[in-house]
Amino acid sequence: MSIRRRSVLYLGLASLLNFSVSVLAWDFLGLFANTLPPVLSICVISLSITALFVSVWVLTTVVTMTWLRRIALMVVFAASLATVLGEVMVLISEDGSIGVGLIPATGTLLHVLLAALLFTLCFIHNAAKNIAGMTRDQSISTRD
Repeated sequence: MSIRRRSVLYLGLASLLNFSVSVLAWDFLGLFANTLPPVLSICVISLSITALFVSVWVLTTVVTMTWLRRIALMVVFAASLATVLGEVMVLISEDGSIGVGLIPATGTLLHVLLAALLFTLCFIHNAAKNIAGMTRDQSISTRD
């Protein structure tokens, strides 16, 4: 497998993981129809934290454009923070108000936005670099 393909694979897997946070949180597949609500919240929290670590690793090792990496890191931190804190607030709230539910909903929508960004980065040829340590010498040559 070439190094460029491996970078695209990492970006694609991180994108899929972030998209799965939203799919799991909204329970599109109906997996948690017969379980208690805390089970779904705990699964969403753990998947969001996993998506945070995977996305940060992929963004710091693969993406070369500094401004793009910073924007994506801000989005992934905001998405995970909103999702995790919102789900914890939903777990401990007694009334289940709509305001409390909007926080994790915003976090999951940010995860979808990040998944779209990571998926788009798979096709931007200059945004992803070869992974360090796996390439041949790429020193900068000067023109005389």
